[in-house]
Amino acid sequence: MVIRELLSPLNVTFTAPENAEVSIVYNEKIAESKSSVVIPSDSLSFKSWAKKSRLDYVMKPGNLIFVAATEHTALSITPKTRYCFDMPETSTFDDDTSTNMEPKEDIVVLKVDVVQEFNSLMDETLTPKQSKLHKLFTELPIPYGLAPQRVRDFFMKCDKGPQNLSLCDKLPMDALRFMLVNAIEEASDKVMEKKPVFSENYVCILTHDIESSQGLQRASVIKKVEEKYDVRSAWYVSSKRYKLDDDVIRELANQGEVGSHDTKHDGKLAHLSKDKLVQRVSDVRQTLGKIIQQPVEGFRAPILQHSPTLMQALSEAGYKYDTSIPSWDPKHPYTMKPHGVGTVFPLTFDGLTEIPLTLPQDHQLLHVLGLSPDQVLKTWAIMASVIRDLGGVCMFLVHPDYEIVKGNTELYEELVNAITYDPQATITVPSRVCTLMNE
Repeated sequence: MVIRELLSPLNVTFTAPENAEVSIVYNEKIAESKSSVVIPSDSLSFKSWAKKSRLDYVMKPGNLIFVAATEHTALSITPKTRYCFDMPETSTFDDDTSTNMEPKEDIVVLKVDVVQEFNSLMDETLTPKQSKLHKLFTELPIPYGLAPQRVRDFFMKCDKGPQNLSLCDKLPMDALRFMLVNAIEEASDKVMEKKPVFSENYVCILTHDIESSQGLQRASVIKKVEEKYDVRSAWYVSSKRYKLDDDVIRELANQGEVGSHDTKHDGKLAHLSKDKLVQRVSDVRQTLGKIIQQPVEGFRAPILQHSPTLMQALSEAGYKYDTSIPSWDPKHPYTMKPHGVGTVFPLTFDGLTEIPLTLPQDHQLLHVLGLSPDQVLKTWAIMASVIRDLGGVCMFLVHPDYEIVKGNTELYEELVNAITYDPQATITVPSRVCTLMNE
C-alpha cells in the first residue's frame, strides 16, 4: 500500500511480479534476472543478498540525503532508518570461484527503506504529541475562539527569529516519492508519466475558511473579485458558530464550492470519540447540503485538526475529501511546533482523499511569523515556484477575516491575477482534484 500511495500521482499499473516491467522488491528474495528496484530492509533475504553482492550496507540513521526531484529542484530528507550506499562498480559473489561480475544495470538499490520512512512520517503526522497549551485551550468549557485575538496571537507567535521558508527541506514524503520514481526510471530506462491532472501543469486551488458573520458577508466581495477573473474557489463554512445567510452561501456555491468547517469551530474535534465525530460532521454536512441543494463533498477542520479517527468519521459521514493536513506549518496549534505531512500531492485514507494544504495559511504567515500582507504574497510566490516545478497541488488559504482581504481586496486581486496569468497553472476546486485522482 505504501508503494501504491507514493506512486499515486503517476500513471502506473500494478500487476503480478512475473508480468511487471519493473519489479519492486521489499522483504523478499531478489530475482536477479528481472529489472528490479530493491528497497533495503532488515529482512534476512535482503541482508543475504546484500552480503552476497558486496553491497556497502551500514547503520547511519540521521544523515541528510538530497534527492533530485526535477532538473531544477532537489528535496532533502533526514532518514530515521538504516540505509545503504550504491552498488559497487564490481560485484563479487562470495563463493569458491571468487568470480568478479559486472553490476546489473537493471537492478537499482534505494538508499532508504522508503516503506518504514513513509509509515514513520504518517505516524508523526496523524498522531503527534499534543501541546499542553492546546490541551488547556480546547478542554475549557467555552470555545477557545472567545479568547481575544491578541491573546491567541501572543501564544502562537514564533520566537526563533527568521524562518527558512523554502519548501525544499520540508517535503520528506515527496523526497521518498521521487527517490522511488528515479529508481524505477533507471531500472526501466523509461520516463514515468503523471496522471492527467498533473501531466502538464501544476494545480492551483484557492480556498477560504469563514470564521464569523462578518467573514461570511465579506465573502461576497471576495467572490466578485474571483468572478472577474472567472476563477472558482472553495469556501468552508461552520454551521453553528454564526448566523448563516442562506443567500450568501448559495452564491458561494454558484461557480464555486462549499465545504464543511465543523459546527462550532471550538477546536474540540481531537477529543471526541468516533461516534460523536460522525454525528458532528454529519450535522454540518446536512445543514449546508440543504442550503445549497447538493451534496457537500469536502471538509476542513478548524485550526487544521487531524487524526485517524477524524478521517474514519469523515469517510463514514459521506465526505469524499479532506483538506485539514498542512504540508508544513511553522507552528501548528496542536503541537506548537513545525508540523506537516511533507507532500504537495494528495493521499488516501480509508477511501477518503486527503488534499494537503500545501502553502502555509495566511494566519500562520501573518500572526505566527509576523509578516506583512505584502510579504505573505512574496512568500507564497517563492513556495509556489517549488510546487510548480514538482507539478503538485498549490493550495492557498485566505480567510475573509484577516488582513489580506479585510477592508481592501486589492492585494487579493493581485494574487488572483498572478495565478490566472500563469500559463502553467490549472485553477480548479478540491472536489475536481479528488475526482481526477480516483478515476
